[in-house]
Amino acid sequence: DANVATWNAQFDELRQYKEEHGHVNVPQSEGRLGRWVRNQRMQYSDRQSGEDGGDFLTKERQRHIQQLEELGFCWNINDANWMHKFESLKQFKEEFGH
Repeated sequence: DANVATWNAQFDELRQYKEEHGHVNVPQSEGRLGRWVRNQRMQYSDRQSGEDGGDFLTKERQRHIQQLEELGFCWNINDANWMHKFESLKQFKEEFGH
């Protein structure tokens, strides 16, 4: 199936991105990979909110979600950014005492 082959190729590219950058939070400005990552988040969000009209995940989609999560994929980038900044603040407080 062409869709599966495309998904697998993009996932492999994401894995390579992680090896180079240490994370999988690819900016949208990173071209095709950035758009693919954004689309994965949007599809997941639609599924979580019930906006995609379906009431079950295919086994293939469940496998994709699991693969992304095992790679360290963050479904909500705003939450990830907030946590990163919060951790930085805690580190600052520990180091400087205020």
